Amino acid sequence: MKYYGNCVDNRLFMKFSFLYSTPTSSIRYVEEIDPVTARANKMIDMLTEENRKLRDELTVFNRKVSRLQKFEFEIQKVHEAYEALVKSSQKREKLEAIMKKKLKEELTKLQGTNKQLQGRGVRLHSSV
Repeated sequence: MKYYGNCVDNRLFMKFSFLYSTPTSSIRYVEEIDPVTARANKMIDMLTEENRKLRDELTVFNRKVSRLQKFEFEIQKVHEAYEALVKSSQKREKLEAIMKKKLKEELTKLQGTNKQLQGRGVRLHSSV
């Protein structure tokens, strides 16, 4: 049996050795102390690593969502511009139809006036 300070047993020394170790070596001693503690530490390390990976993945997805939102915004702007263009085109077509109708009415009226004037001209020419 070896004596380590007040501890008689080597196992007791291993359990309390982390109290006498430096901060950087204390983690290594904890693995030697207790298998349950070692498993807990490994689990913490695994969960910490998984957490880091998930955060990285979340960051990537946030960037993708941000890009998609920008694209969606641009698509919305294009859609609104398209709707404004369609509305403008419909308005222009309606105005063109109204103007075409007015021009046809005026043309018909002028053709009637022209026939009347031609008839007067023929009468005046025949009376002379």
